[in-house]
Amino acid sequence: MSQPVLNRCDENRIPESSKCELRLFMVVRNEELRLPHLLASYFERGVDRLFAVDNGSTDDTREMLLADSRHHVFEAGDGFEASQSGRLWLLSLMARYGQGHWCLIADADEMLIYPGYERLSLCEFTRFLDEVGANGLYCHLLDMYSDRPIRETNYERGADPLRSCAYFDADYQKVVGTFHDRIEGVEYPIDTHAGGMRSRVFGVEPYCSKVPLLRYDSSLVLARGWHDMIGLQSCGIQGAVLHFKYLWDFPSRVELDAKRSERRNVADEYAAYLAALTREPGLCLHHPDSIRFKNSDGLIDVGVMKSTPAFDRFLAENP
Repeated sequence: MSQPVLNRCDENRIPESSKCELRLFMVVRNEELRLPHLLASYFERGVDRLFAVDNGSTDDTREMLLADSRHHVFEAGDGFEASQSGRLWLLSLMARYGQGHWCLIADADEMLIYPGYERLSLCEFTRFLDEVGANGLYCHLLDMYSDRPIRETNYERGADPLRSCAYFDADYQKVVGTFHDRIEGVEYPIDTHAGGMRSRVFGVEPYCSKVPLLRYDSSLVLARGWHDMIGLQSCGIQGAVLHFKYLWDFPSRVELDAKRSERRNVADEYAAYLAALTREPGLCLHHPDSIRFKNSDGLIDVGVMKSTPAFDRFLAENP
Protein backbone atom coordinates (compact mmCIF):
# COMPACT_ATOMS: atom_id res chain seq x y z
CA MET A 1 0.00 0.00 0.00
CA SER A 2 1.43 3.39 -1.00
CA GLN A 3 2.29 5.97 1.64
CA PRO A 4 -0.21 8.82 2.07
CA VAL A 5 0.74 12.23 0.71
CA LEU A 6 0.85 14.82 3.50
CA ASN A 7 1.68 18.41 2.62
CA ARG A 8 3.26 20.56 5.33
CA CYS A 9 1.42 23.84 6.00
CA ASP A 10 3.72 25.45 8.59
CA GLU A 11 7.39 26.42 8.75
CA ASN A 12 7.92 25.88 12.47
CA ARG A 13 11.13 24.17 13.53
CA ILE A 14 10.94 20.53 14.59
CA PRO A 15 13.95 19.75 16.80
CA GLU A 16 16.09 16.75 15.90
CA SER A 17 17.16 16.36 19.53
CA SER A 18 17.64 12.95 21.13
CA LYS A 19 15.61 14.22 24.09
CA CYS A 20 12.37 12.30 24.45
CA GLU A 21 9.35 14.53 23.96
CA LEU A 22 5.65 13.97 24.47
CA ARG A 23 4.10 14.54 21.05
CA LEU A 24 0.38 14.86 20.31
CA PHE A 25 -0.99 13.52 17.00
CA MET A 26 -4.45 14.41 15.72
CA VAL A 27 -6.72 14.45 12.67
CA VAL A 28 -9.10 17.41 12.75
CA ARG A 29 -11.92 18.85 10.70
CA ASN A 30 -13.93 21.92 11.75
CA GLU A 31 -12.98 21.70 15.42
CA GLU A 32 -12.77 25.39 16.38
CA LEU A 33 -15.31 24.77 19.17
CA ARG A 34 -13.49 21.97 21.03
CA LEU A 35 -9.81 22.50 20.18
CA PRO A 36 -8.94 25.49 22.42
CA HIS A 37 -9.64 23.72 25.71
CA LEU A 38 -8.21 20.39 24.59
CA LEU A 39 -4.93 21.88 23.40
CA ALA A 40 -4.58 24.18 26.41
CA SER A 41 -5.17 21.25 28.74
CA TYR A 42 -2.75 18.88 27.02
CA PHE A 43 0.06 21.43 26.79
CA GLU A 44 -0.48 22.40 30.43
CA ARG A 45 -0.19 18.72 31.38
CA GLY A 46 3.11 18.24 29.56
CA VAL A 47 2.68 17.85 25.79
CA ASP A 48 5.68 19.37 23.97
CA ARG A 49 4.34 19.71 20.43
CA LEU A 50 1.42 18.86 18.16
CA PHE A 51 1.32 17.18 14.75
CA ALA A 52 -2.11 17.67 13.18
CA VAL A 53 -3.63 16.64 9.86
CA ASP A 54 -6.33 19.09 8.81
CA ASN A 55 -8.95 17.15 6.87
CA GLY A 56 -10.43 20.03 4.88
CA SER A 57 -11.62 22.37 7.64
CA THR A 58 -13.86 25.23 6.51
CA ASP A 59 -13.95 27.07 9.85
CA ASP A 60 -11.04 28.65 11.79
CA THR A 61 -9.42 25.35 12.77
CA ARG A 62 -6.38 25.66 10.51
CA GLU A 63 -5.73 29.30 11.41
CA MET A 64 -6.00 28.37 15.08
CA LEU A 65 -3.44 25.60 14.66
CA LEU A 66 -1.01 27.69 12.63
CA ALA A 67 -0.95 30.43 15.28
CA ASP A 68 1.31 28.45 17.65
CA SER A 69 4.97 27.64 16.93
CA ARG A 70 4.62 24.31 18.77
CA HIS A 71 2.06 23.13 16.21
CA HIS A 72 2.98 21.36 12.97
CA VAL A 73 0.11 21.22 10.50
CA PHE A 74 -0.36 19.01 7.45
CA GLU A 75 -3.04 18.59 4.81
CA ALA A 76 -3.75 15.28 3.11
CA GLY A 77 -3.84 14.57 -0.60
CA ASP A 78 -6.18 11.59 -0.21
CA GLY A 79 -9.59 11.08 1.41
CA PHE A 80 -10.50 10.25 4.99
CA GLU A 81 -11.96 6.84 4.12
CA ALA A 82 -8.95 5.94 1.96
CA SER A 83 -6.72 6.73 4.94
CA GLN A 84 -8.67 4.24 7.11
CA SER A 85 -10.31 7.07 9.07
CA GLY A 86 -7.01 8.94 9.38
CA ARG A 87 -5.06 5.92 10.62
CA LEU A 88 -2.60 5.89 7.72
CA TRP A 89 -2.02 9.64 8.03
CA LEU A 90 -1.06 9.43 11.69
CA LEU A 91 0.99 6.26 11.25
CA SER A 92 2.98 8.09 8.57
CA LEU A 93 3.55 11.09 10.86
CA MET A 94 4.51 8.92 13.84
CA ALA A 95 6.94 6.92 11.70
CA ARG A 96 8.69 10.17 10.80
CA TYR A 97 8.28 12.26 13.95
CA GLY A 98 7.37 9.82 16.73
CA GLN A 99 10.31 7.40 16.83
CA GLY A 100 11.82 7.43 20.32
CA HIS A 101 9.09 9.68 21.71
CA TRP A 102 5.96 9.16 23.75
CA CYS A 103 3.06 9.74 21.37
CA LEU A 104 -0.45 10.76 22.38
CA ILE A 105 -3.22 10.19 19.82
CA ALA A 106 -6.47 12.08 20.34
CA ASP A 107 -9.52 13.35 18.53
CA ALA A 108 -10.63 16.89 19.30
CA ASP A 109 -13.46 15.56 21.47
CA GLU A 110 -11.27 13.21 23.54
CA MET A 111 -9.44 13.83 26.81
CA LEU A 112 -7.05 11.23 28.24
CA ILE A 113 -7.07 10.72 32.00
CA TYR A 114 -5.54 8.08 34.30
CA PRO A 115 -5.44 7.34 38.05
CA GLY A 116 -4.18 10.45 39.83
CA TYR A 117 -4.23 12.62 36.69
CA GLU A 118 -5.44 15.55 38.78
CA ARG A 119 -1.98 15.89 40.35
CA LEU A 120 0.35 13.86 38.12
CA SER A 121 1.43 15.38 34.80
CA LEU A 122 1.65 13.37 31.61
CA CYS A 123 5.46 13.69 31.80
CA GLU A 124 5.50 12.18 35.29
CA PHE A 125 3.08 9.48 34.21
CA THR A 126 5.19 8.44 31.21
CA ARG A 127 8.26 8.43 33.47
CA PHE A 128 6.51 5.78 35.57
CA LEU A 129 5.61 3.79 32.44
CA ASP A 130 9.26 3.90 31.37
CA GLU A 131 10.40 2.74 34.82
CA VAL A 132 8.16 -0.34 34.75
CA GLY A 133 8.83 -1.22 31.10
CA ALA A 134 5.39 -0.38 29.72
CA ASN A 135 5.14 0.88 26.15
CA GLY A 136 1.52 2.05 26.13
CA LEU A 137 -1.70 2.62 28.04
CA TYR A 138 -4.95 0.76 27.44
CA CYS A 139 -8.00 2.95 28.09
CA HIS A 140 -11.75 2.75 28.35
CA LEU A 141 -13.47 5.10 25.88
CA LEU A 142 -16.15 6.71 28.05
CA ASP A 143 -19.02 8.60 26.42
CA MET A 144 -19.82 11.75 28.42
CA TYR A 145 -23.21 13.47 28.21
CA SER A 146 -25.39 16.01 30.01
CA ASP A 147 -28.67 15.80 31.91
CA ARG A 148 -30.33 17.97 29.26
CA PRO A 149 -31.44 17.27 25.67
CA ILE A 150 -28.48 17.07 23.32
CA ARG A 151 -29.58 20.17 21.40
CA GLU A 152 -29.66 22.11 24.70
CA THR A 153 -26.25 20.93 25.90
CA ASN A 154 -24.62 24.34 25.66
CA TYR A 155 -20.87 24.68 25.43
CA GLU A 156 -18.65 27.70 24.76
CA ARG A 157 -15.25 27.63 23.12
CA GLY A 158 -12.45 27.27 25.67
CA ALA A 159 -14.62 25.97 28.52
CA ASP A 160 -14.05 22.67 30.31
CA PRO A 161 -16.47 20.23 28.62
CA LEU A 162 -16.92 18.38 31.93
CA ARG A 163 -19.02 21.34 33.05
CA SER A 164 -21.46 20.61 30.23
CA CYS A 165 -21.20 16.80 30.05
CA ALA A 166 -20.62 15.34 33.49
CA TYR A 167 -22.48 12.01 33.22
CA PHE A 168 -21.64 8.54 31.92
CA ASP A 169 -22.79 4.91 31.84
CA ALA A 170 -20.64 2.30 33.57
CA ASP A 171 -22.24 -0.92 32.31
CA TYR A 172 -19.74 -2.03 29.66
CA GLN A 173 -18.70 -5.60 28.88
CA LYS A 174 -15.34 -6.95 27.77
CA VAL A 175 -15.48 -8.39 24.27
CA VAL A 176 -13.01 -9.75 21.73
CA GLY A 177 -13.22 -7.88 18.44
CA THR A 178 -11.29 -8.12 15.20
CA PHE A 179 -9.09 -5.78 13.21
CA HIS A 180 -8.11 -6.39 9.60
CA ASP A 181 -4.78 -4.71 8.87
CA ARG A 182 -5.00 -3.81 5.20
CA ILE A 183 -1.33 -2.83 5.17
CA GLU A 184 -0.11 -6.33 6.10
CA GLY A 185 -3.20 -8.26 5.01
CA VAL A 186 -3.55 -9.83 8.46
CA GLU A 187 -6.58 -10.09 10.76
CA TYR A 188 -5.94 -9.66 14.49
CA PRO A 189 -8.15 -10.31 17.52
CA ILE A 190 -8.38 -7.25 19.77
CA ASP A 191 -9.45 -6.79 23.39
CA THR A 192 -12.09 -4.11 23.75
CA HIS A 193 -15.34 -3.11 25.48
CA ALA A 194 -18.91 -2.70 24.25
CA GLY A 195 -22.16 -1.44 25.72
CA GLY A 196 -22.71 1.79 27.62
CA MET A 197 -24.80 4.74 26.53
CA ARG A 198 -24.56 4.15 22.78
CA SER A 199 -25.91 0.64 23.18
CA ARG A 200 -28.67 1.79 25.53
CA VAL A 201 -29.86 4.78 23.48
CA PHE A 202 -28.90 4.07 19.86
CA GLY A 203 -28.77 0.27 19.81
CA VAL A 204 -25.22 0.17 18.43
CA GLU A 205 -22.17 -1.68 19.75
CA PRO A 206 -19.02 0.25 18.78
CA TYR A 207 -15.65 -0.68 20.24
CA CYS A 208 -15.23 1.40 23.41
CA SER A 209 -11.49 1.12 24.00
CA LYS A 210 -8.43 3.15 23.03
CA VAL A 211 -4.66 2.91 23.20
CA PRO A 212 -4.03 6.66 22.98
CA LEU A 213 -0.61 6.79 24.64
CA LEU A 214 2.39 4.81 23.40
CA ARG A 215 6.14 4.95 23.08
CA TYR A 216 6.30 4.69 19.32
CA ASP A 217 8.09 1.81 17.65
CA SER A 218 7.61 0.75 14.04
CA SER A 219 7.04 -2.87 15.10
CA LEU A 220 3.77 -1.97 16.86
CA VAL A 221 0.46 -2.52 15.06
CA LEU A 222 -2.23 0.01 15.93
CA ALA A 223 -5.81 -0.97 15.13
CA ARG A 224 -8.10 1.34 13.19
CA GLY A 225 -9.64 3.78 15.65
CA TRP A 226 -6.70 3.03 18.00
CA HIS A 227 -8.95 0.52 19.80
CA ASP A 228 -6.04 -1.81 20.59
CA MET A 229 -2.33 -2.21 19.90
CA ILE A 230 -0.63 -5.44 18.87
CA GLY A 231 2.61 -5.50 20.88
CA LEU A 232 1.23 -3.58 23.86
CA GLN A 233 3.27 -4.16 27.01
CA SER A 234 0.91 -3.05 29.76
CA CYS A 235 1.73 -2.50 33.42
CA GLY A 236 -1.84 -3.20 34.52
CA ILE A 237 -3.04 0.40 34.71
CA GLN A 238 -6.21 1.19 32.78
CA GLY A 239 -6.95 4.80 31.92
CA ALA A 240 -9.98 6.46 30.39
CA VAL A 241 -10.59 8.63 27.36
CA LEU A 242 -13.45 11.00 28.14
CA HIS A 243 -15.47 11.40 24.93
CA PHE A 244 -17.24 14.74 24.49
CA LYS A 245 -19.11 14.13 21.24
CA TYR A 246 -22.64 14.88 22.46
CA LEU A 247 -22.73 18.69 22.64
CA TRP A 248 -25.31 20.98 21.01
CA ASP A 249 -23.61 20.66 17.61
CA PHE A 250 -23.89 16.86 17.50
CA PRO A 251 -27.12 16.69 15.42
CA SER A 252 -25.80 18.99 12.69
CA ARG A 253 -22.47 17.15 12.56
CA VAL A 254 -24.26 13.80 12.18
CA GLU A 255 -26.32 15.18 9.29
CA LEU A 256 -23.20 16.57 7.60
CA ASP A 257 -21.21 13.36 8.02
CA ALA A 258 -24.11 11.36 6.58
CA LYS A 259 -24.06 13.56 3.47
CA ARG A 260 -20.26 13.47 3.10
CA SER A 261 -20.16 9.63 3.27
CA GLU A 262 -16.62 9.64 4.68
CA ARG A 263 -17.40 7.25 7.55
CA ARG A 264 -18.37 4.10 5.71
CA ASN A 265 -16.79 1.91 8.41
CA VAL A 266 -19.32 3.29 10.94
CA ALA A 267 -22.19 4.01 8.54
CA ASP A 268 -24.67 1.91 10.53
CA GLU A 269 -23.77 3.76 13.72
CA TYR A 270 -24.32 7.17 12.12
CA ALA A 271 -27.58 5.98 10.56
CA ALA A 272 -28.72 5.01 14.07
CA TYR A 273 -27.79 8.47 15.37
CA LEU A 274 -29.71 10.16 12.58
CA ALA A 275 -32.77 7.94 13.02
CA ALA A 276 -32.92 8.54 16.78
CA LEU A 277 -32.53 12.31 16.44
CA THR A 278 -35.17 12.44 13.70
CA ARG A 279 -37.57 10.34 15.74
CA GLU A 280 -36.96 12.33 18.92
CA PRO A 281 -35.53 15.83 18.26
CA GLY A 282 -35.40 16.53 22.00
CA LEU A 283 -33.42 13.38 22.75
CA CYS A 284 -31.78 13.34 26.19
CA LEU A 285 -29.09 10.74 26.97
CA HIS A 286 -29.41 10.91 30.75
CA HIS A 287 -31.31 8.20 32.64
CA PRO A 288 -31.76 7.08 36.29
CA ASP A 289 -28.61 4.93 36.32
CA SER A 290 -26.35 7.66 34.90
CA ILE A 291 -23.30 8.35 37.07
CA ARG A 292 -21.92 11.85 37.63
CA PHE A 293 -18.16 12.19 37.12
CA LYS A 294 -16.31 13.21 40.28
CA ASN A 295 -12.65 12.33 39.91
CA SER A 296 -10.25 9.55 38.92
CA ASP A 297 -10.85 7.69 42.19
CA GLY A 298 -14.56 7.57 41.34
CA LEU A 299 -13.81 5.91 37.99
CA ILE A 300 -11.67 3.32 39.74
CA ASP A 301 -14.51 2.63 42.17
CA VAL A 302 -16.94 1.79 39.34
CA GLY A 303 -14.38 -0.28 37.40
CA VAL A 304 -13.81 2.10 34.48
CA MET A 305 -10.16 2.71 35.43
CA LYS A 306 -7.62 0.52 37.22
CA SER A 307 -4.52 1.27 39.25
CA THR A 308 -1.79 -1.04 40.59
CA PRO A 309 0.01 -1.23 43.96
CA ALA A 310 3.24 -0.07 42.29
CA PHE A 311 1.52 2.97 40.79
CA ASP A 312 -0.24 3.75 44.07
CA ARG A 313 3.19 3.86 45.74
CA PHE A 314 4.49 6.09 42.94
CA LEU A 315 1.58 8.48 43.48
CA ALA A 316 2.23 8.55 47.23
CA GLU A 317 5.89 9.38 46.60
CA ASN A 318 4.99 12.14 44.11
CA PRO A 319 2.22 14.12 45.84
